[in-house]
Amino acid sequence: MGLVGLTTSVTGADNLTITDQIAASRRLVAQLKPQVDVVVGLMHVGDSGNMTTTRIATEVPDFDVIVDGHSHTALPNGTKVGKTLITQAGSFSDYIGRIEIELDDTKIVAKTASLKNKADLSQLQPDAQTQAAVSSLVSNYGVDLGQVIGHTTYPLSGEREHLRTKETLLGNMLTDAVKSE
Repeated sequence: MGLVGLTTSVTGADNLTITDQIAASRRLVAQLKPQVDVVVGLMHVGDSGNMTTTRIATEVPDFDVIVDGHSHTALPNGTKVGKTLITQAGSFSDYIGRIEIELDDTKIVAKTASLKNKADLSQLQPDAQTQAAVSSLVSNYGVDLGQVIGHTTYPLSGEREHLRTKETLLGNMLTDAVKSE
């Protein structure tokens, strides 16, 4: 599987160059397609305005699946644009999205998208393989996961009206964490 990440245009970002999403998609998909069976776009573009995932799927038809965000649209079964399946799972974790891709050797024979309402998730039982993987992680790292590795006395506000309009301590902390890797 090959992944292509795209986002909406950013204004006011210093030292950041935003390229045309269509041109970038064409270039990246052309690089990936010979190397992988499935090309997935992970996008924060949405379905309104001049640049949409529908437009990208139309102009770059070699995406197999696009997992989108930004407009926070809930697409219960996804939507097809040509051969591209576009999915979006709403906002605020109201839904959990699931994509299933069936391959016959290296050819996609089926792909579907669905949403589960978070209220329905408590009814689900993990399959044995998933449960075994989680149990292994907990037994190997459970002690480490329970350790406090940092503490702050400063408020780390994650309120949308702050994060979207000004620099915040939470934003700075997360950016520093990513930069230090």
